[in-house]
Amino acid sequence: MTIKLNAASGGSVALDAPTQTTSSADLTFKLPIADGSAGQVLKTDGSGNLSWVTLPTDNNTWVKQHTITVTSNVTDVQFQNSMSEVDFSTYKTYALLMTGVRPEADDYTLRYRIYDSSGEFSSSEYKTKLNTDQGNYNLGGQSSGHFTYNGIGNNTSGSLIYEDYHTIAYMHGFAANRRFNIHGQSSFLDNSSDIRNQVYASGVNLETETTGIKIFSSGGQIALGTFTLYGLVT
Repeated sequence: MTIKLNAASGGSVALDAPTQTTSSADLTFKLPIADGSAGQVLKTDGSGNLSWVTLPTDNNTWVKQHTITVTSNVTDVQFQNSMSEVDFSTYKTYALLMTGVRPEADDYTLRYRIYDSSGEFSSSEYKTKLNTDQGNYNLGGQSSGHFTYNGIGNNTSGSLIYEDYHTIAYMHGFAANRRFNIHGQSSFLDNSSDIRNQVYASGVNLETETTGIKIFSSGGQIALGTFTLYGLVT
């Protein structure tokens, strides 16, 4: 069956039903009660109800979420869904850029934990592997993931001048029913002012929606650092 609409000054527009539906049953589509906004498209709920929606912009570019700058001692740095700029449900991949990070005391590692709907996840299921200039390390069964294996510090002399820690962490698996994974590379100075590099990969077998991430020192507090979170649509 074809419905034909004639234009006032000539020509027409026709709506033509298929020869047969897949299920050989009648189909009914219910139009929305009002027009949508410019650029919107019709979306079905799978039951024949149509509504106007705005298509997401998928341009494969990083979108800056939020920056936290630490200038005095804090226990940890957190990015949570409750923050207005942060949304761990919209983007599929995230990058966390950390620069100039120093703990308040010497010889501490930088770690992370994730949050789900029930709160901070601290079970011993974090799996971390690091390939460092001092060898390879497998840190499985921890209660937190690791960004670094070597201790970093804030001394200007002595045996632990591990200052100005820099890293970029790529995070995946924030969607529901996905496993959280993280990988990246970090660098910092040793007591001879040589640059040390290490590549890390870690994750946790947690199949639930992730709502946040916490970065903290294995001991003491974080004294300095800039932390910026970016999101990628695809």
